[in-house]
Amino acid sequence: MRFNQKGQSALEYLMTYGWALVVIVVVVAALVLLVGNPAEAGDTCSGPGAGLNITNQELGTSGWDLVISNISGRSITAVTPTGVSSPTPTVEGTYTPFTMTPGEEVTLTTAAGTFVADTHYRTEFSVDYHDGDFTRTVTFSCNGTA
Repeated sequence: MRFNQKGQSALEYLMTYGWALVVIVVVVAALVLLVGNPAEAGDTCSGPGAGLNITNQELGTSGWDLVISNISGRSITAVTPTGVSSPTPTVEGTYTPFTMTPGEEVTLTTAAGTFVADTHYRTEFSVDYHDGDFTRTVTFSCNGTA
């Protein structure tokens, strides 16, 4: 008889917490459906936030404009965009390495003609620079809809 009571207690325990897990899964699924997938959010860019930062962006059928800001607190030299990947647009033109003073903003534009209207894009954008001590590469992940 004691064996049945332990089994019953174990089964009740599993059922109680099993239902709680089911409720949690249903709530998370409902939030994803109602709010949407954050990875497909509107025009956003994120990166490491050290040295350089993307402060604004705009994606249209004519190209992807990225406003890059020097947030390092000191001048940085040899700032060179190294490309955009996935989809296949490349950085428009050839950039000669340039210097950015603290707080300065520079607008870079990707090549036109590769973006289709009402299509969602995600890309990686890299910039090389020298901060006075080391040469660094910062990579930004950007989302946008043309």
